[in-house]
Amino acid sequence: MTSNVRGKTLSVVLAVTSVSLAILATFSTVELIDANQQLSLKECQLEYETVQLGIDSYVSDNHVDSVTPATTTDMTTPLALYVSDASGARPRYVPMQRTQWAYTWDPSGRVTGISEAYSGVAVPAGCVPRGV
Repeated sequence: MTSNVRGKTLSVVLAVTSVSLAILATFSTVELIDANQQLSLKECQLEYETVQLGIDSYVSDNHVDSVTPATTTDMTTPLALYVSDASGARPRYVPMQRTQWAYTWDPSGRVTGISEAYSGVAVPAGCVPRGV
């Protein structure tokens, strides 16, 4: 073989390799984006369940029939779901003072909405309270 043919063969091999790597990178990027979206959805659902469980526990422990309806990221008010100095007399119902998303609940304590909060992080598609 002449060096010209070898050079052309090497060029073809490099071109095929480059195209193959580009295709592989495209598939990997799509997979990564999908995985990130799924992770955000799970994170939102977990936070929602934590807030709802905190409200349910608060209502049960305090023997109340209704709560002040609100839309908030602040878990210290209007319900003291988070207290920094938790004790037996003042339990902590949620592990965080502020949530990533804002939660709206009705007088019965049922979370009825999840919305974008001060952080500017959009609510992932599919993250909605149960029964809404």
